[in-house]
Amino acid sequence: MTGSPAAGTAARHAAPSSYSDMLLRFDPESMTVRAGIRELISYGWLPERLAGNPEDPSLQARSAAHYAWIREASGESSRREVAVSATERFGPFTFEIQGRIDLLDEDGDEATITEVKTVTGFDPDRDPVMEYLPFFLQLHFYFLAFSRSGAASGLRERLVLLDMGVSPRRVRILDVDPADPRIASAWMDLLRGVSEDLEREVRIREAQRKGLETFTFPWEDMRPGQGDMMEASASAVEEGSCALIEAPTGTGKTAAVLSGALPEVLARRLTLFFLTAKDTHKKIVRETLERMTAGGLPVRAIFITARERICLAGNRRCRMEDCRYAQHFGSGVRDNDLPGRLLAAGIIDPAVLLVEAASAVVCPFELSLLLSLYCDVVVCDYNYAFDPHVFLRRFFADPATAASCALLIDEAANLVPRSREYYSPGMRESTLKALKPLPKEMRSFSRLLTPWRKLFSSLERQAVDEGLPEFELPRTLELPVMEDSWRRAADKALGRIPDDLIEMMFAINDFARLRDQADSRFHLLYRREKGDAIVQWFCTDASSFLGERMGACRSTTAFSATLKPQDHFRQALGMPDWTAMLRTPYPFPRENLGVWIDARVDTRYRSRQRTLPTLVARIAGIYATSPGTYLVFFPSYEYMSMAAGPLAERGLPVMVQRPGMSPPERTEFLGRIEQKDALVLTVSGGVFAEGVDLRAPARKGAIVVGPCLPSPDLRTRLLQAGYEDDGCDGFFTAMVIPGMNRVIQAAGRLIRGPEDRGVLVLMDRRFSQEPFWPLMPEHWLRDGSMPLLGEGMTELAGFWERGGRRDPVEGAGRVPAGP
Repeated sequence: MTGSPAAGTAARHAAPSSYSDMLLRFDPESMTVRAGIRELISYGWLPERLAGNPEDPSLQARSAAHYAWIREASGESSRREVAVSATERFGPFTFEIQGRIDLLDEDGDEATITEVKTVTGFDPDRDPVMEYLPFFLQLHFYFLAFSRSGAASGLRERLVLLDMGVSPRRVRILDVDPADPRIASAWMDLLRGVSEDLEREVRIREAQRKGLETFTFPWEDMRPGQGDMMEASASAVEEGSCALIEAPTGTGKTAAVLSGALPEVLARRLTLFFLTAKDTHKKIVRETLERMTAGGLPVRAIFITARERICLAGNRRCRMEDCRYAQHFGSGVRDNDLPGRLLAAGIIDPAVLLVEAASAVVCPFELSLLLSLYCDVVVCDYNYAFDPHVFLRRFFADPATAASCALLIDEAANLVPRSREYYSPGMRESTLKALKPLPKEMRSFSRLLTPWRKLFSSLERQAVDEGLPEFELPRTLELPVMEDSWRRAADKALGRIPDDLIEMMFAINDFARLRDQADSRFHLLYRREKGDAIVQWFCTDASSFLGERMGACRSTTAFSATLKPQDHFRQALGMPDWTAMLRTPYPFPRENLGVWIDARVDTRYRSRQRTLPTLVARIAGIYATSPGTYLVFFPSYEYMSMAAGPLAERGLPVMVQRPGMSPPERTEFLGRIEQKDALVLTVSGGVFAEGVDLRAPARKGAIVVGPCLPSPDLRTRLLQAGYEDDGCDGFFTAMVIPGMNRVIQAAGRLIRGPEDRGVLVLMDRRFSQEPFWPLMPEHWLRDGSMPLLGEGMTELAGFWERGGRRDPVEGAGRVPAGP
């Protein structure tokens, strides 16, 4: 990613540029690059200043100003958005470039090309060519393409700059000399720099081709089922299809699907996305990729961390217009050769990236997105593929680039509820309250916020009158929308809008979008939650949105330990009917895991206080049979807190998960678990119940308190009704399946290897009843049934007396478990 020396000085006052569309389509066989002119310039010349989210109101104001000027300047002989193309050659490479001229005015054999750009302030004393070089390069291409078409003998160019930093807006019109040698030289420098990048890419791809010839599974031993998972993920990429894999916890799903998919991805010059909901899942990804590299397969990988977690300015919301790490991004990256230095490591360490970004005074998040364009593997959250607000447009907005992406979706069952959140925008009354009073220069927004304040006041009175904490609103309810007056106010306040107001404007935009497309999947709700009032469009089914993204990509492999029933999850994930479905066997000796149902405890909400002494006594009794480290999973923090005190009073070594623990606090908590015996109280569905490979040497058992059903609130009831409308058992689908998924994931923390031994106790009589037991994993069963734990718990003592092996016939009673 190179350019002429002049590029580093460009655009000091120019509009924030975006490099969100920098993927170049390159055919190594014909050595041909196919790209739009903006993509080519963005790739070869990094923007000096960065832009924010394209949905940001200030950027929308820029777009509106851009198109308004073009409309006003258009005459009878004008044409807008005129498509042009041209072919350029540099060395062994052919560049097939396309673009659209903003405004073309033709008069006989004469023509004028006009390009319109928004900026924030311009200095009339500075050389405009050096100040706005990327803009002049774009015009230069339009000149080359149109002149070669022979459509006009006389051709003029002009650049129109709209200053968004003042009101009323200033306009500067620059006539451009087509023969300016500085522009022609910069154009050749652009082609040269891109060609040098492509030559390096060709060399790396050749090294990867040789590495693939001797590639083998990167771990010493292959566990049962891993070969089948490798084949399924490889076939998905090879055939351009989808696969859904259910495999027990500890099978080695991550290593298997990576080892299967990556060789096919590299052979086809695709980008592999490993999508995961939790940072804790990234460790095994890194270890697997490092082993591949050590084995002779050079892999370039980036781990993308959420913007707010690595913001060097410490901002809650990104404000690029006044962030020092966004003002000199292009020169900071170029002058410090950050792509070359960081990519040399192959697998980019997030900590090293953060240090390098701070040293170069550039945004680490934007640097990671830039580097992702060079990488073979991108490891990131689901958001960056599926969230309509933050998905990586450079990869997924264009169908041509999306088709070059292969997806691996880790713990895919978690994507179902997460995807519903993506399409369930909400407005909080606390946001409104934080905006009162507004700063003096923001007073124009006060009138615009009044309708929302009145709406919340009205709904609060309705909630009090009806005695309801939540209720559904009429679909026809007219919600205040963000009209042109909002955009004009945002335009005038450019760069000074408070974070809470920006959050609200985003929410109003989302409400406006849904107003026209909301169907039976969307419900308008009001509820009170933790002292706040919320108005929300709630989506009960986002499968079509997920399916649209997956359909645009080359392939999708979704995998998890909790995908039962598989056909339900295939549909909920939006995967097609022809998806290949695989279920792998349990990889470890079954006798090493003893599983019992303790039917003496009733964990239903209405019974918790009454049965708490029994629960505490049973947990203490389990620990006493063989002291060590036990994980106790509760359905809620409230229930866990009820039990924590009485357990500690018995002298047990209690450790309790706290809500909202930071990443360093989680790491410290895990470290303590792995250092000494403990009775660890945690929450099912939380960070310590999924994707954590606990290495406590004295790990003895796991206790799951209750089937972990979702709260039966209005949203859950709407989900249930939606499933029933589709002909499904609503309670089973909306309540039992997600509850049992949490149980299975939590229990999976216990046995992580073939030498591990432990006991699993499911505390609640409901585990022995329909509809829960049909979802039990097959390896928990003994001849198709499951034993009940006796009052004296002698079964647990016997398990440990036998060296951690279960007796296939013991138990105080047995219940059928599965059809």
